[in-house]
Amino acid sequence: MPLSLALLLLAAAPTPHAVLVKSTATAHAAAVARELKAQAAPLEGCYDLALKAAPGLKGTLTLTFELEPGSGLTTLSASADSLQDETLVPCAKARLRTAAWPEVKSTVTVHATYRFELKR
Repeated sequence: MPLSLALLLLAAAPTPHAVLVKSTATAHAAAVARELKAQAAPLEGCYDLALKAAPGLKGTLTLTFELEPGSGLTTLSASADSLQDETLVPCAKARLRTAAWPEVKSTVTVHATYRFELKR
């Protein structure tokens, strides 16, 4: 395949896109929001992996977790509407477990909702 045709096809292909829709954190809100936004790109990688098994997959994923003093992220759960996918949810959880969360002085509960879609 000529290089120009390959580049044209690559440019026309939809790319996975993860958007932080909303998040809640009463304490350390700015630092938590920064890290949640930073996680959008790694979560796009999870979404891209899931798309290989389920083309056209889109919807929202809500991740709920707690940050504890001295131990970082403790509890983590995920709920999805149309994203009932065996690849995306575990991958997203793994990404958040390794994120650089801020040190907190008291327990912070966070609800973060990401929308996953294909963008051209």
